[in-house]
Amino acid sequence: MTSIRVNATIRIDNTGARFALPVLISNSGLLKSHLIYLLHHRRRSHSWLDRSAFAVKLLCDFWDANLVVCLEPKQLFREFALSLFTGTIGENGSDDSGLRWLPRREADARQLVALLTHYFDWLAEVNEDAGISLNPRVPPDGIGARMNLACYYHRKRNAFMSHLWANKPKNIQRFTQLPRAQVVSSSEVVKAFPQGKMHELLEHGFIMRGKSGKKGIENRLNLRDILITMLMYYGGLRVSECFHIWLEDIVLVDHQCVVKVHHPSQGGSPDKKFNRAAYLRQKYNLVPRTEYPKRNGLHSGWKDPLLTNNKGKYFTLHWFPASAGDQFRHLWVLYLRYQYVRPRPGSEHPYAFTNHEGRPYTIRAYTKSRKRAVERIGLRFSKSEGTTAHADRHSYGLSLANAKVRPEVIKVAMHHKSIDSQEVYTQPSANDVRRALDEAMEALEVFSENLLEAGNE
Repeated sequence: MTSIRVNATIRIDNTGARFALPVLISNSGLLKSHLIYLLHHRRRSHSWLDRSAFAVKLLCDFWDANLVVCLEPKQLFREFALSLFTGTIGENGSDDSGLRWLPRREADARQLVALLTHYFDWLAEVNEDAGISLNPRVPPDGIGARMNLACYYHRKRNAFMSHLWANKPKNIQRFTQLPRAQVVSSSEVVKAFPQGKMHELLEHGFIMRGKSGKKGIENRLNLRDILITMLMYYGGLRVSECFHIWLEDIVLVDHQCVVKVHHPSQGGSPDKKFNRAAYLRQKYNLVPRTEYPKRNGLHSGWKDPLLTNNKGKYFTLHWFPASAGDQFRHLWVLYLRYQYVRPRPGSEHPYAFTNHEGRPYTIRAYTKSRKRAVERIGLRFSKSEGTTAHADRHSYGLSLANAKVRPEVIKVAMHHKSIDSQEVYTQPSANDVRRALDEAMEALEVFSENLLEAGNE
């Protein structure tokens, strides 16, 4: 009973609402219960919806691969959960199941089990409300019947991976207690952008093709990508946050630009009657960029940052150093005057950064442009080298820490909800540790010499 996962556009009534959801189909038909489950949780992120469908498909695949073994359902579910951790390939490379699963990271396997248990908790309540009874002795003859059987053993007999978790508060974020593998502790420091190279990247990296000899930075440099890079490196934004910014979110004030980053759907809009989701729908027939599937170029994630303005549901960027705000203002004015491409009639949108056709610029396109820019100045484009967009925010946090900014201030500047979140940005690198030890040794040597001199007097 091979199952496949496909993307479908779902309509549930006669309104204009449409929902893009992953659905599971086998030769016995559609897994309707999971589709209804996702519809109930459609306000969650697309990555969560996709991950839930992926978890159920893994269970279906494992079930198919072990039909000939005739495992008892309780044993089947237990072996499935353990196989997420251990993989299905034997020591000699054999795998009669044909799944060829590699061992998953512990956090990944735990999440998959948590997603399944949440689905089965929901399904059990639905079946109870509908008065559906199940005879577990009757072999399931379809994908839906299989899920009902799994639900039965999970809920009624408390057997679905029951030895793998402890009871937790009944909420949507269930954490399961699984057998813990020994965790190897690591304090690897996240790479920041190579010191002293950012100016070179901005001035010599983001050169427009065929324009290296042109006079005037507006004719030579890709101002859009420079502005995005500055928002991350000097403003601490995540790359995804840059792509939620609307034109009106960047305001000229004195010698700087005030940049506000709104929640993509709940943030305030130009029309006070609507939040951003409603405004996008009403004026542009669009949805927030978080609601596009990940494979859609328009998708941009949202990490639930600290919103310092509760009414407008936004936070304000803090430039560091402050002079970066002056430079950003100058380049922003040039961008709007010379390089910003207005959306074409019929394709209007509010986003600040556009491509050559006036459509919303994408993270994918920026990443390609940044790779060319990094390599143009002789660096290797790699997360481990600290040259991807991921590194810029870390550079911002490290700059604040090196400037002895108080942790509670760094927390707000980086829009963290927890002060512990910034530790990854402020850990000293191996070079920093070596330098500090060398300085300590020099101080110790001076202290020892002074003691010897004092003793000889």
